[in-house]
Amino acid sequence: VSVGMTTSTPGGVVHYTVDGTNPTAASATSLPLLLDTVQTVTSVRAMTIAPGYFNSPVSSRSFTVVEQVATPVVMSGGTFPGSVTVTMSCATEGATIYYTTDGSTPSTASTVLSGGSVTFATAGTVTIRAMAAKSGLYRDSAVSSTESFLIQSIVATPTFAPVDGTTFVVSGSVAISCGTPGASIYYTTVQGETPTSASTLYTGPVVFDSIDTTGYLNAIAIKDDVEWADSSVTSASYPVIDRAASVTFTPHDGPVLDTDTVTLATDTSGATIYYTTVEPAAGADITQWAEYSGPFTVSTGTVWAACAKAGFGNSFVSSSSFVIQTVAVAPTFTPAPGSYVTSVDVALSTVTPGGVVHYTVDGSQPSASSPTLSGTPITLDTLQSTTIVRAMTVASGYFASPAVSGTFIVLEDVATPVVTTGGTFV
Repeated sequence: VSVGMTTSTPGGVVHYTVDGTNPTAASATSLPLLLDTVQTVTSVRAMTIAPGYFNSPVSSRSFTVVEQVATPVVMSGGTFPGSVTVTMSCATEGATIYYTTDGSTPSTASTVLSGGSVTFATAGTVTIRAMAAKSGLYRDSAVSSTESFLIQSIVATPTFAPVDGTTFVVSGSVAISCGTPGASIYYTTVQGETPTSASTLYTGPVVFDSIDTTGYLNAIAIKDDVEWADSSVTSASYPVIDRAASVTFTPHDGPVLDTDTVTLATDTSGATIYYTTVEPAAGADITQWAEYSGPFTVSTGTVWAACAKAGFGNSFVSSSSFVIQTVAVAPTFTPAPGSYVTSVDVALSTVTPGGVVHYTVDGSQPSASSPTLSGTPITLDTLQSTTIVRAMTVASGYFASPAVSGTFIVLEDVATPVVTTGGTFV
């Protein structure tokens, strides 16, 4: 501060001190007095001395020279995804910084900055202005420049279904979704390649069907709005493996004897076959079924089978239904095969319930399409003939009986000799 001292006494000279003592004729007279030591309080004492006058009374005044607190420096504004930590500093050691977030002029009644920074994590625009103050011989700082910070909402990271690492058998597809309404998803299928808005736009499930390879998927979600920041990139990989060949049954379906065995096989070399007689649920762990080690007998019902091999997907489950049947009882001949004179009526019968006897007389093997007896026996009446009757029993719920045969010979009756009439002869 520049201090001036004047007097109205003609010829008067002002003498002063700044050390608290009373001035004398030997005291300083140079004016104006410049007080420029900051953070000081100076007591100036002065009196007027003039020829022909008594010295004036001493007058005094105190002058305080305060230090201007440095203007705070706020970090540069800009656009920030999700949150921003705003730093503010003041070159005046020990000064307290006060700030506003709405662009209004700050004062010592405004929010106090703690720790040199403040974090904003709510989407929107924050307009920072700051000033600094310090107690003691200090004057509040000027207000800082205005800095605006746009805090963007972050688009939700895309999610994959199924999840990363899922193994596809033969082929599979991945659906990508994003929890932010209005966001577009872009993806790449090259390992480590970062997707951008120039990448492929997602419009439907991504298919991976190259067997014995690994499919890679990288995705990002973007919303065309300055208030939204791009999502983080998410990546996944999907091994694609071949499927083991289905298990085949020999025999497959149909009736079997209780002594017959069923053989299981697969074209996938080295695969382990598993089977069960309990209908499995979808996605059941086939390795918990019985492990196939060789042909086995079955009961009436269904057998399900599948196979597994390391590096392959489990085969589809195949099944075969079996019905245990017995063999029909072979027909019997009445009368028994043999030789008969002139003719013979041959009856065929079986004790198998519901059994029907089919027969042939031409030497061929009988079948279900051969003639049947409907209560009337077979009449063999060709003289001097030999007929082989072959027959089998066919019945519902039974295997056809073995064919049996009987040979019937029809003899011709030799005529009785005629002897001449007897009498007496000379």
